[in-house]
Amino acid sequence: MSGMFPSFRWHLVCSLLWFGACPGWAGSFDGLLYDATRYANTPERREAKAVARAELVAQLPDSLRAALDHIHGDHVGLQVLVMEWVLTLPSESMVPALAERLDDARPETRRFAAYALGFHPSAAEANTERVMALLDEDLTRGAAVRALGKWKVGAARPAMERLLVEGHERQRVVAANALRDLGDAAVVPALIGALGDPVFTVRNVAARALVSYGAAAEAALASAVDVPPAMAVRIRADLGVMAADEALGDPGVVLDGDFFLP
Repeated sequence: MSGMFPSFRWHLVCSLLWFGACPGWAGSFDGLLYDATRYANTPERREAKAVARAELVAQLPDSLRAALDHIHGDHVGLQVLVMEWVLTLPSESMVPALAERLDDARPETRRFAAYALGFHPSAAEANTERVMALLDEDLTRGAAVRALGKWKVGAARPAMERLLVEGHERQRVVAANALRDLGDAAVVPALIGALGDPVFTVRNVAARALVSYGAAAEAALASAVDVPPAMAVRIRADLGVMAADEALGDPGVVLDGDFFLP
């Protein structure tokens, strides 16, 4: 071992670490996925990375299936690679393999599949019922709500509104965003209620969602009680209906208006 070239020794160590962390990984995509996600700090590695990434794309959707076998782990490079595919490649290359994982044995994989499918509206018709089923699991609920919001599934509105009240902070943020994506003004009262959330991130996202509902939000805000005054003024400002005698106040206290732009 001591006589090995440093670069080869480093490649061997990295390989052992990679495959040691993924003992079940087997098949023709091992080397490609390793080269595509490794830290490429030399010209040779950068070239190998580019070649591997191109070959993986050429072998979709089988290469995606191989990557999804281990998407539940903590390999950030692999997750980044798959999300790059999800965001940039055609639905026909992505949706079939992702939809298969909605029934995966691992909840982490089901969660990722639901989240990723939300970026592909064409997946909604065939997969809405299966994603709705994921609302019953705490680990998959947030991803399911997000996807159903992107797909504008009105039947999911009660679950979104319930999560906005009962979920933990991150889930409440996801629920507010999903209610915004839904595009149904019937959600405005729920978002008004979230302006009193104890966590500022939830209040901020709820306010941003309200601005997207325009006149419906303006009317609801006019009759609402217990809305934080500074936030009500900021929402009215972003709606373009701030009264002449109102002021936004100290910019260090109220929120940046750009955050609320729909």
